[in-house]
Amino acid sequence: MQKSNKITIISLIWIGTIITFCSVDSFIYPTIKINITVQAILLFVCLLCNVIFNKCNTRGNFCFKVDMITNFLLMRVVYYLFLILLNPNSMDYLSNYIAMILDFFVYVWAINQFISEKSILRMSEIIVAIMELQTLIAVITANVGSSMYLLKSLINIPVGASNFITCFLILMFPHIYMLEQNKYIKCFFTISTVITILLSRSTSGFIIFLLLIVLLLLNERKYKTLKMIAFFIAFVCVFIVISRQSSDYLTRLIDNIASIFNNSNIDRALNGRDRVYQESINLILKKPIFGNGFAYRNEITENLMTHNWILEATVTGGLIGLILFVVPVFIYIFKNIHNWKKLSCFQTAAFFAVICVLLQGLVEPSLGSIKFDLLFWLLIGVSNSKKIMR
Repeated sequence: MQKSNKITIISLIWIGTIITFCSVDSFIYPTIKINITVQAILLFVCLLCNVIFNKCNTRGNFCFKVDMITNFLLMRVVYYLFLILLNPNSMDYLSNYIAMILDFFVYVWAINQFISEKSILRMSEIIVAIMELQTLIAVITANVGSSMYLLKSLINIPVGASNFITCFLILMFPHIYMLEQNKYIKCFFTISTVITILLSRSTSGFIIFLLLIVLLLLNERKYKTLKMIAFFIAFVCVFIVISRQSSDYLTRLIDNIASIFNNSNIDRALNGRDRVYQESINLILKKPIFGNGFAYRNEITENLMTHNWILEATVTGGLIGLILFVVPVFIYIFKNIHNWKKLSCFQTAAFFAVICVLLQGLVEPSLGSIKFDLLFWLLIGVSNSKKIMR
């Protein structure tokens, strides 16, 4: 099996370290407390150094490849620069624009690197393991007795709060499941991820993770029915154990899920998001073509993000901003559907992850943040690269 070069491996480790250990807050376990903009700069410097070293090692024979997605990501960077210049208040949310710049560079970097599937697997395992350990520490130190409702509000790690934790797990877990050859390691990560998803008490995370598992099991070539039965038995067992330890976990989760299918209780299921959605739509109607820029949050209750990637793209950049995000994503999706039978295990895992992330992103503010977007476009870039090694 071919291997990624050492500089690329170091870059992936650096990316994982910044994602899992750098934060604007302090925690009881070791973390690096730095500004989110500085984190983005460190990530950019990491990618730039990698490109410079690779160019030196190839003695001038190194050249960049671009594709349609690259072009749209570059157009998005240029377009939002004009929006910032026209709306100076957007400078207060400069990190959102820096995230877009980083999206472009990490995608270009990924499609031009020799990256092995094994390197992606190890990076995914390290990120997931650290996040799950940090979540466990947060749960143990929360000290809220048996109330899972109070626990949800206290779970916070460097990548974000409980809902954000599930977004990252759903993005990274498929690569562990499909690339890990050791069945015991795969089983360990599956169980630990299930426990973390349940402890997070994220309803969207719970539902989308179940969908992800179904997709992964349906893709199995052997014993898919048996594996599906075994997984759901194990899932139910873990669910019962956690429910017995929490007096309100089971009832609140069932109530939330039931509210989704009951129009009279949809406000409760959305947990206040419906108000943010309506305020965002009102802003979109005022400036439907070019949007309101990143400063739209100044006019939203509690300066919240929209919790919906479609609304987020439209309220910030109008219809043009939405098109510049949707087109590259759908180019990726349609390309994978067209070549479905030719996809490698990694490419299939990335495809499942992207689909589930887009679905969860309809109710969570995952897309639009520096760390999450970095991994999102990194995985899409590696998946699209013809230089990926198995």
